[in-house]
Formats: sequence, structure tokens, C-alpha cells
Amino acid sequence: MLSQTVGYAIAALGHLSRYQQRLGAQFVRDIAKATGIPPAYLAKIVHTLARKGFLTTQRGTSGGVSLARPAEQVTLLEICEVFDDPIVQKRCMLGTAACSEERNCPAHCFWTEERERVSEFLRRTTLKSIAQFEEAKVAPIPENPKR
Repeated sequence: MLSQTVGYAIAALGHLSRYQQRLGAQFVRDIAKATGIPPAYLAKIVHTLARKGFLTTQRGTSGGVSLARPAEQVTLLEICEVFDDPIVQKRCMLGTAACSEERNCPAHCFWTEERERVSEFLRRTTLKSIAQFEEAKVAPIPENPKR
């Protein structure tokens, strides 16, 4: 399972991906409202994503947040790496510090293979996939959004 921070980042980026072409930049408060993410928490996530080059930000009444790269070029694995999610860390599943290829714990082979399967899924899945999923389950995009 991904951390809450990564889940929120994916939800916010998926929202931006879905709406960006038609609506342009979005305010953090609007993204927070649409995704159910606490606004202060989302502001910190957005700040980190902007620093790492995933988002561009513009202050002011005509400003907002937008994707810095096309959605089909941003993988979930990259987002996990930005926030150093536990899934991208090569930790022992059982928490054994001495677990390695030379001295492995009882779960080592299972967890090594499972972690690689999850990583491959995250590597293949893009923000475009998230936006398409969201598009299929929610109402159509409004024509004239209120800011």
C-alpha cells in the first residue's frame, strides 16, 4: 500500500491531468475541494512537486497549478520516489536489518519478487491512466468553472 501522501499526490495530479487541457491551471483550494484532500496538506504536497519539476505554479488571481510535463510521461513510480514511499525502499518485509542476498530472512525471496511486481506496475502506470479512470467514474467536466 502506498503512503497517504503519495495517494494524495496521485489524486491531485490525476485531477490536474483530467482538467488541465480544458480548464488550464487550477487553484490548490479547488483541487483540495474536488479531491477531498485537506488544503494545507495539499499545499505542502504541491510545493514539493513543484520543487521537483512535476508542477508549475503561478501566483495571483489568474494563477494556479498545472502539470509541468504531459500526463502520459509521468509515472506513479516517479511520484513514489519524490516522496520516498516505503514501496521504493529496499527494506526487509519483516524489519530484519541483516536481511540481504547473502543472509536473507524467511520472507526475502517472496518480498523481493513482490516488490519488483509492484514497482513494475507503478513504472507502467501514468497520470493519464489515473485521469482516464477518474473520467470513467465521475460526472463530465464543467464548461464554465467558478474560481
